Amino acid sequence: MDEGSFYESANYASVKRLPVLFVCENNLYATESPLQLRQPAGTDLCERMRAFKINALRIDGNDVHEVYHATESALDNLRAGGGPFFLECMTYRWREHVGPHFDHELNRTYRTCEEVKAWMERCPLKRSAGRLTRLRIATPAQLETSYQAMKADVEKDIERARNAPCLTSPRCSTISERRGSPMRKMTYAQALSEGLCQAMERDPSIFVTGIGVDYPSGIFGSTTEAAKRFGPARVFDAPAMENALTE
Repeated sequence: MDEGSFYESANYASVKRLPVLFVCENNLYATESPLQLRQPAGTDLCERMRAFKINALRIDGNDVHEVYHATESALDNLRAGGGPFFLECMTYRWREHVGPHFDHELNRTYRTCEEVKAWMERCPLKRSAGRLTRLRIATPAQLETSYQAMKADVEKDIERARNAPCLTSPRCSTISERRGSPMRKMTYAQALSEGLCQAMERDPSIFVTGIGVDYPSGIFGSTTEAAKRFGPARVFDAPAMENALTE
């Protein structure tokens, strides 16, 4: 909801009364940047869509039953010629951005462990399972059997991927082999961090802006050192605006 291309699409859909269902999974963060840093205070995304003459509804995105019926109603509206519809599903991302860890395990401070745990109590799978058992649609034993079967399928696929042959070519060589000298070993994020700092030292006109670049953990640590060394004047957070920035 930060990017201009979305609003261009919303405007076009409204003008042409297209049967488009826009779904926003609002998890309150973009990488490590909280919503209040990316949107003006008091922002209501549904009201913003209504300014485009688009019907909009905010729902509990962690309630499978509510999501199903709200989507069904929105689709009925589209099919009846009511024009585009916007659903804002309030939900949450438990773990770090595209990573396996919890943020508090890595000492990240942009959100608290208590906040994460509070949202975990609203787990949509557990809530849906509770509803199914209360309505006697399924028993706990049946749900557990289904869960174990899905878990076994996932574990089997993971094992198959791990045992797959590597896709290598005898014609490939590493940079160190071409140079004839060993290279320092570092992670991708460490290499980005070092290269970024070297460039910023050489050229004072270089600055870094983007979602979460000035947080302690940076973007997987790739901007942490630059933020420490060069400060907020040259490393600062910004809304997602990929169409507004020219690299």
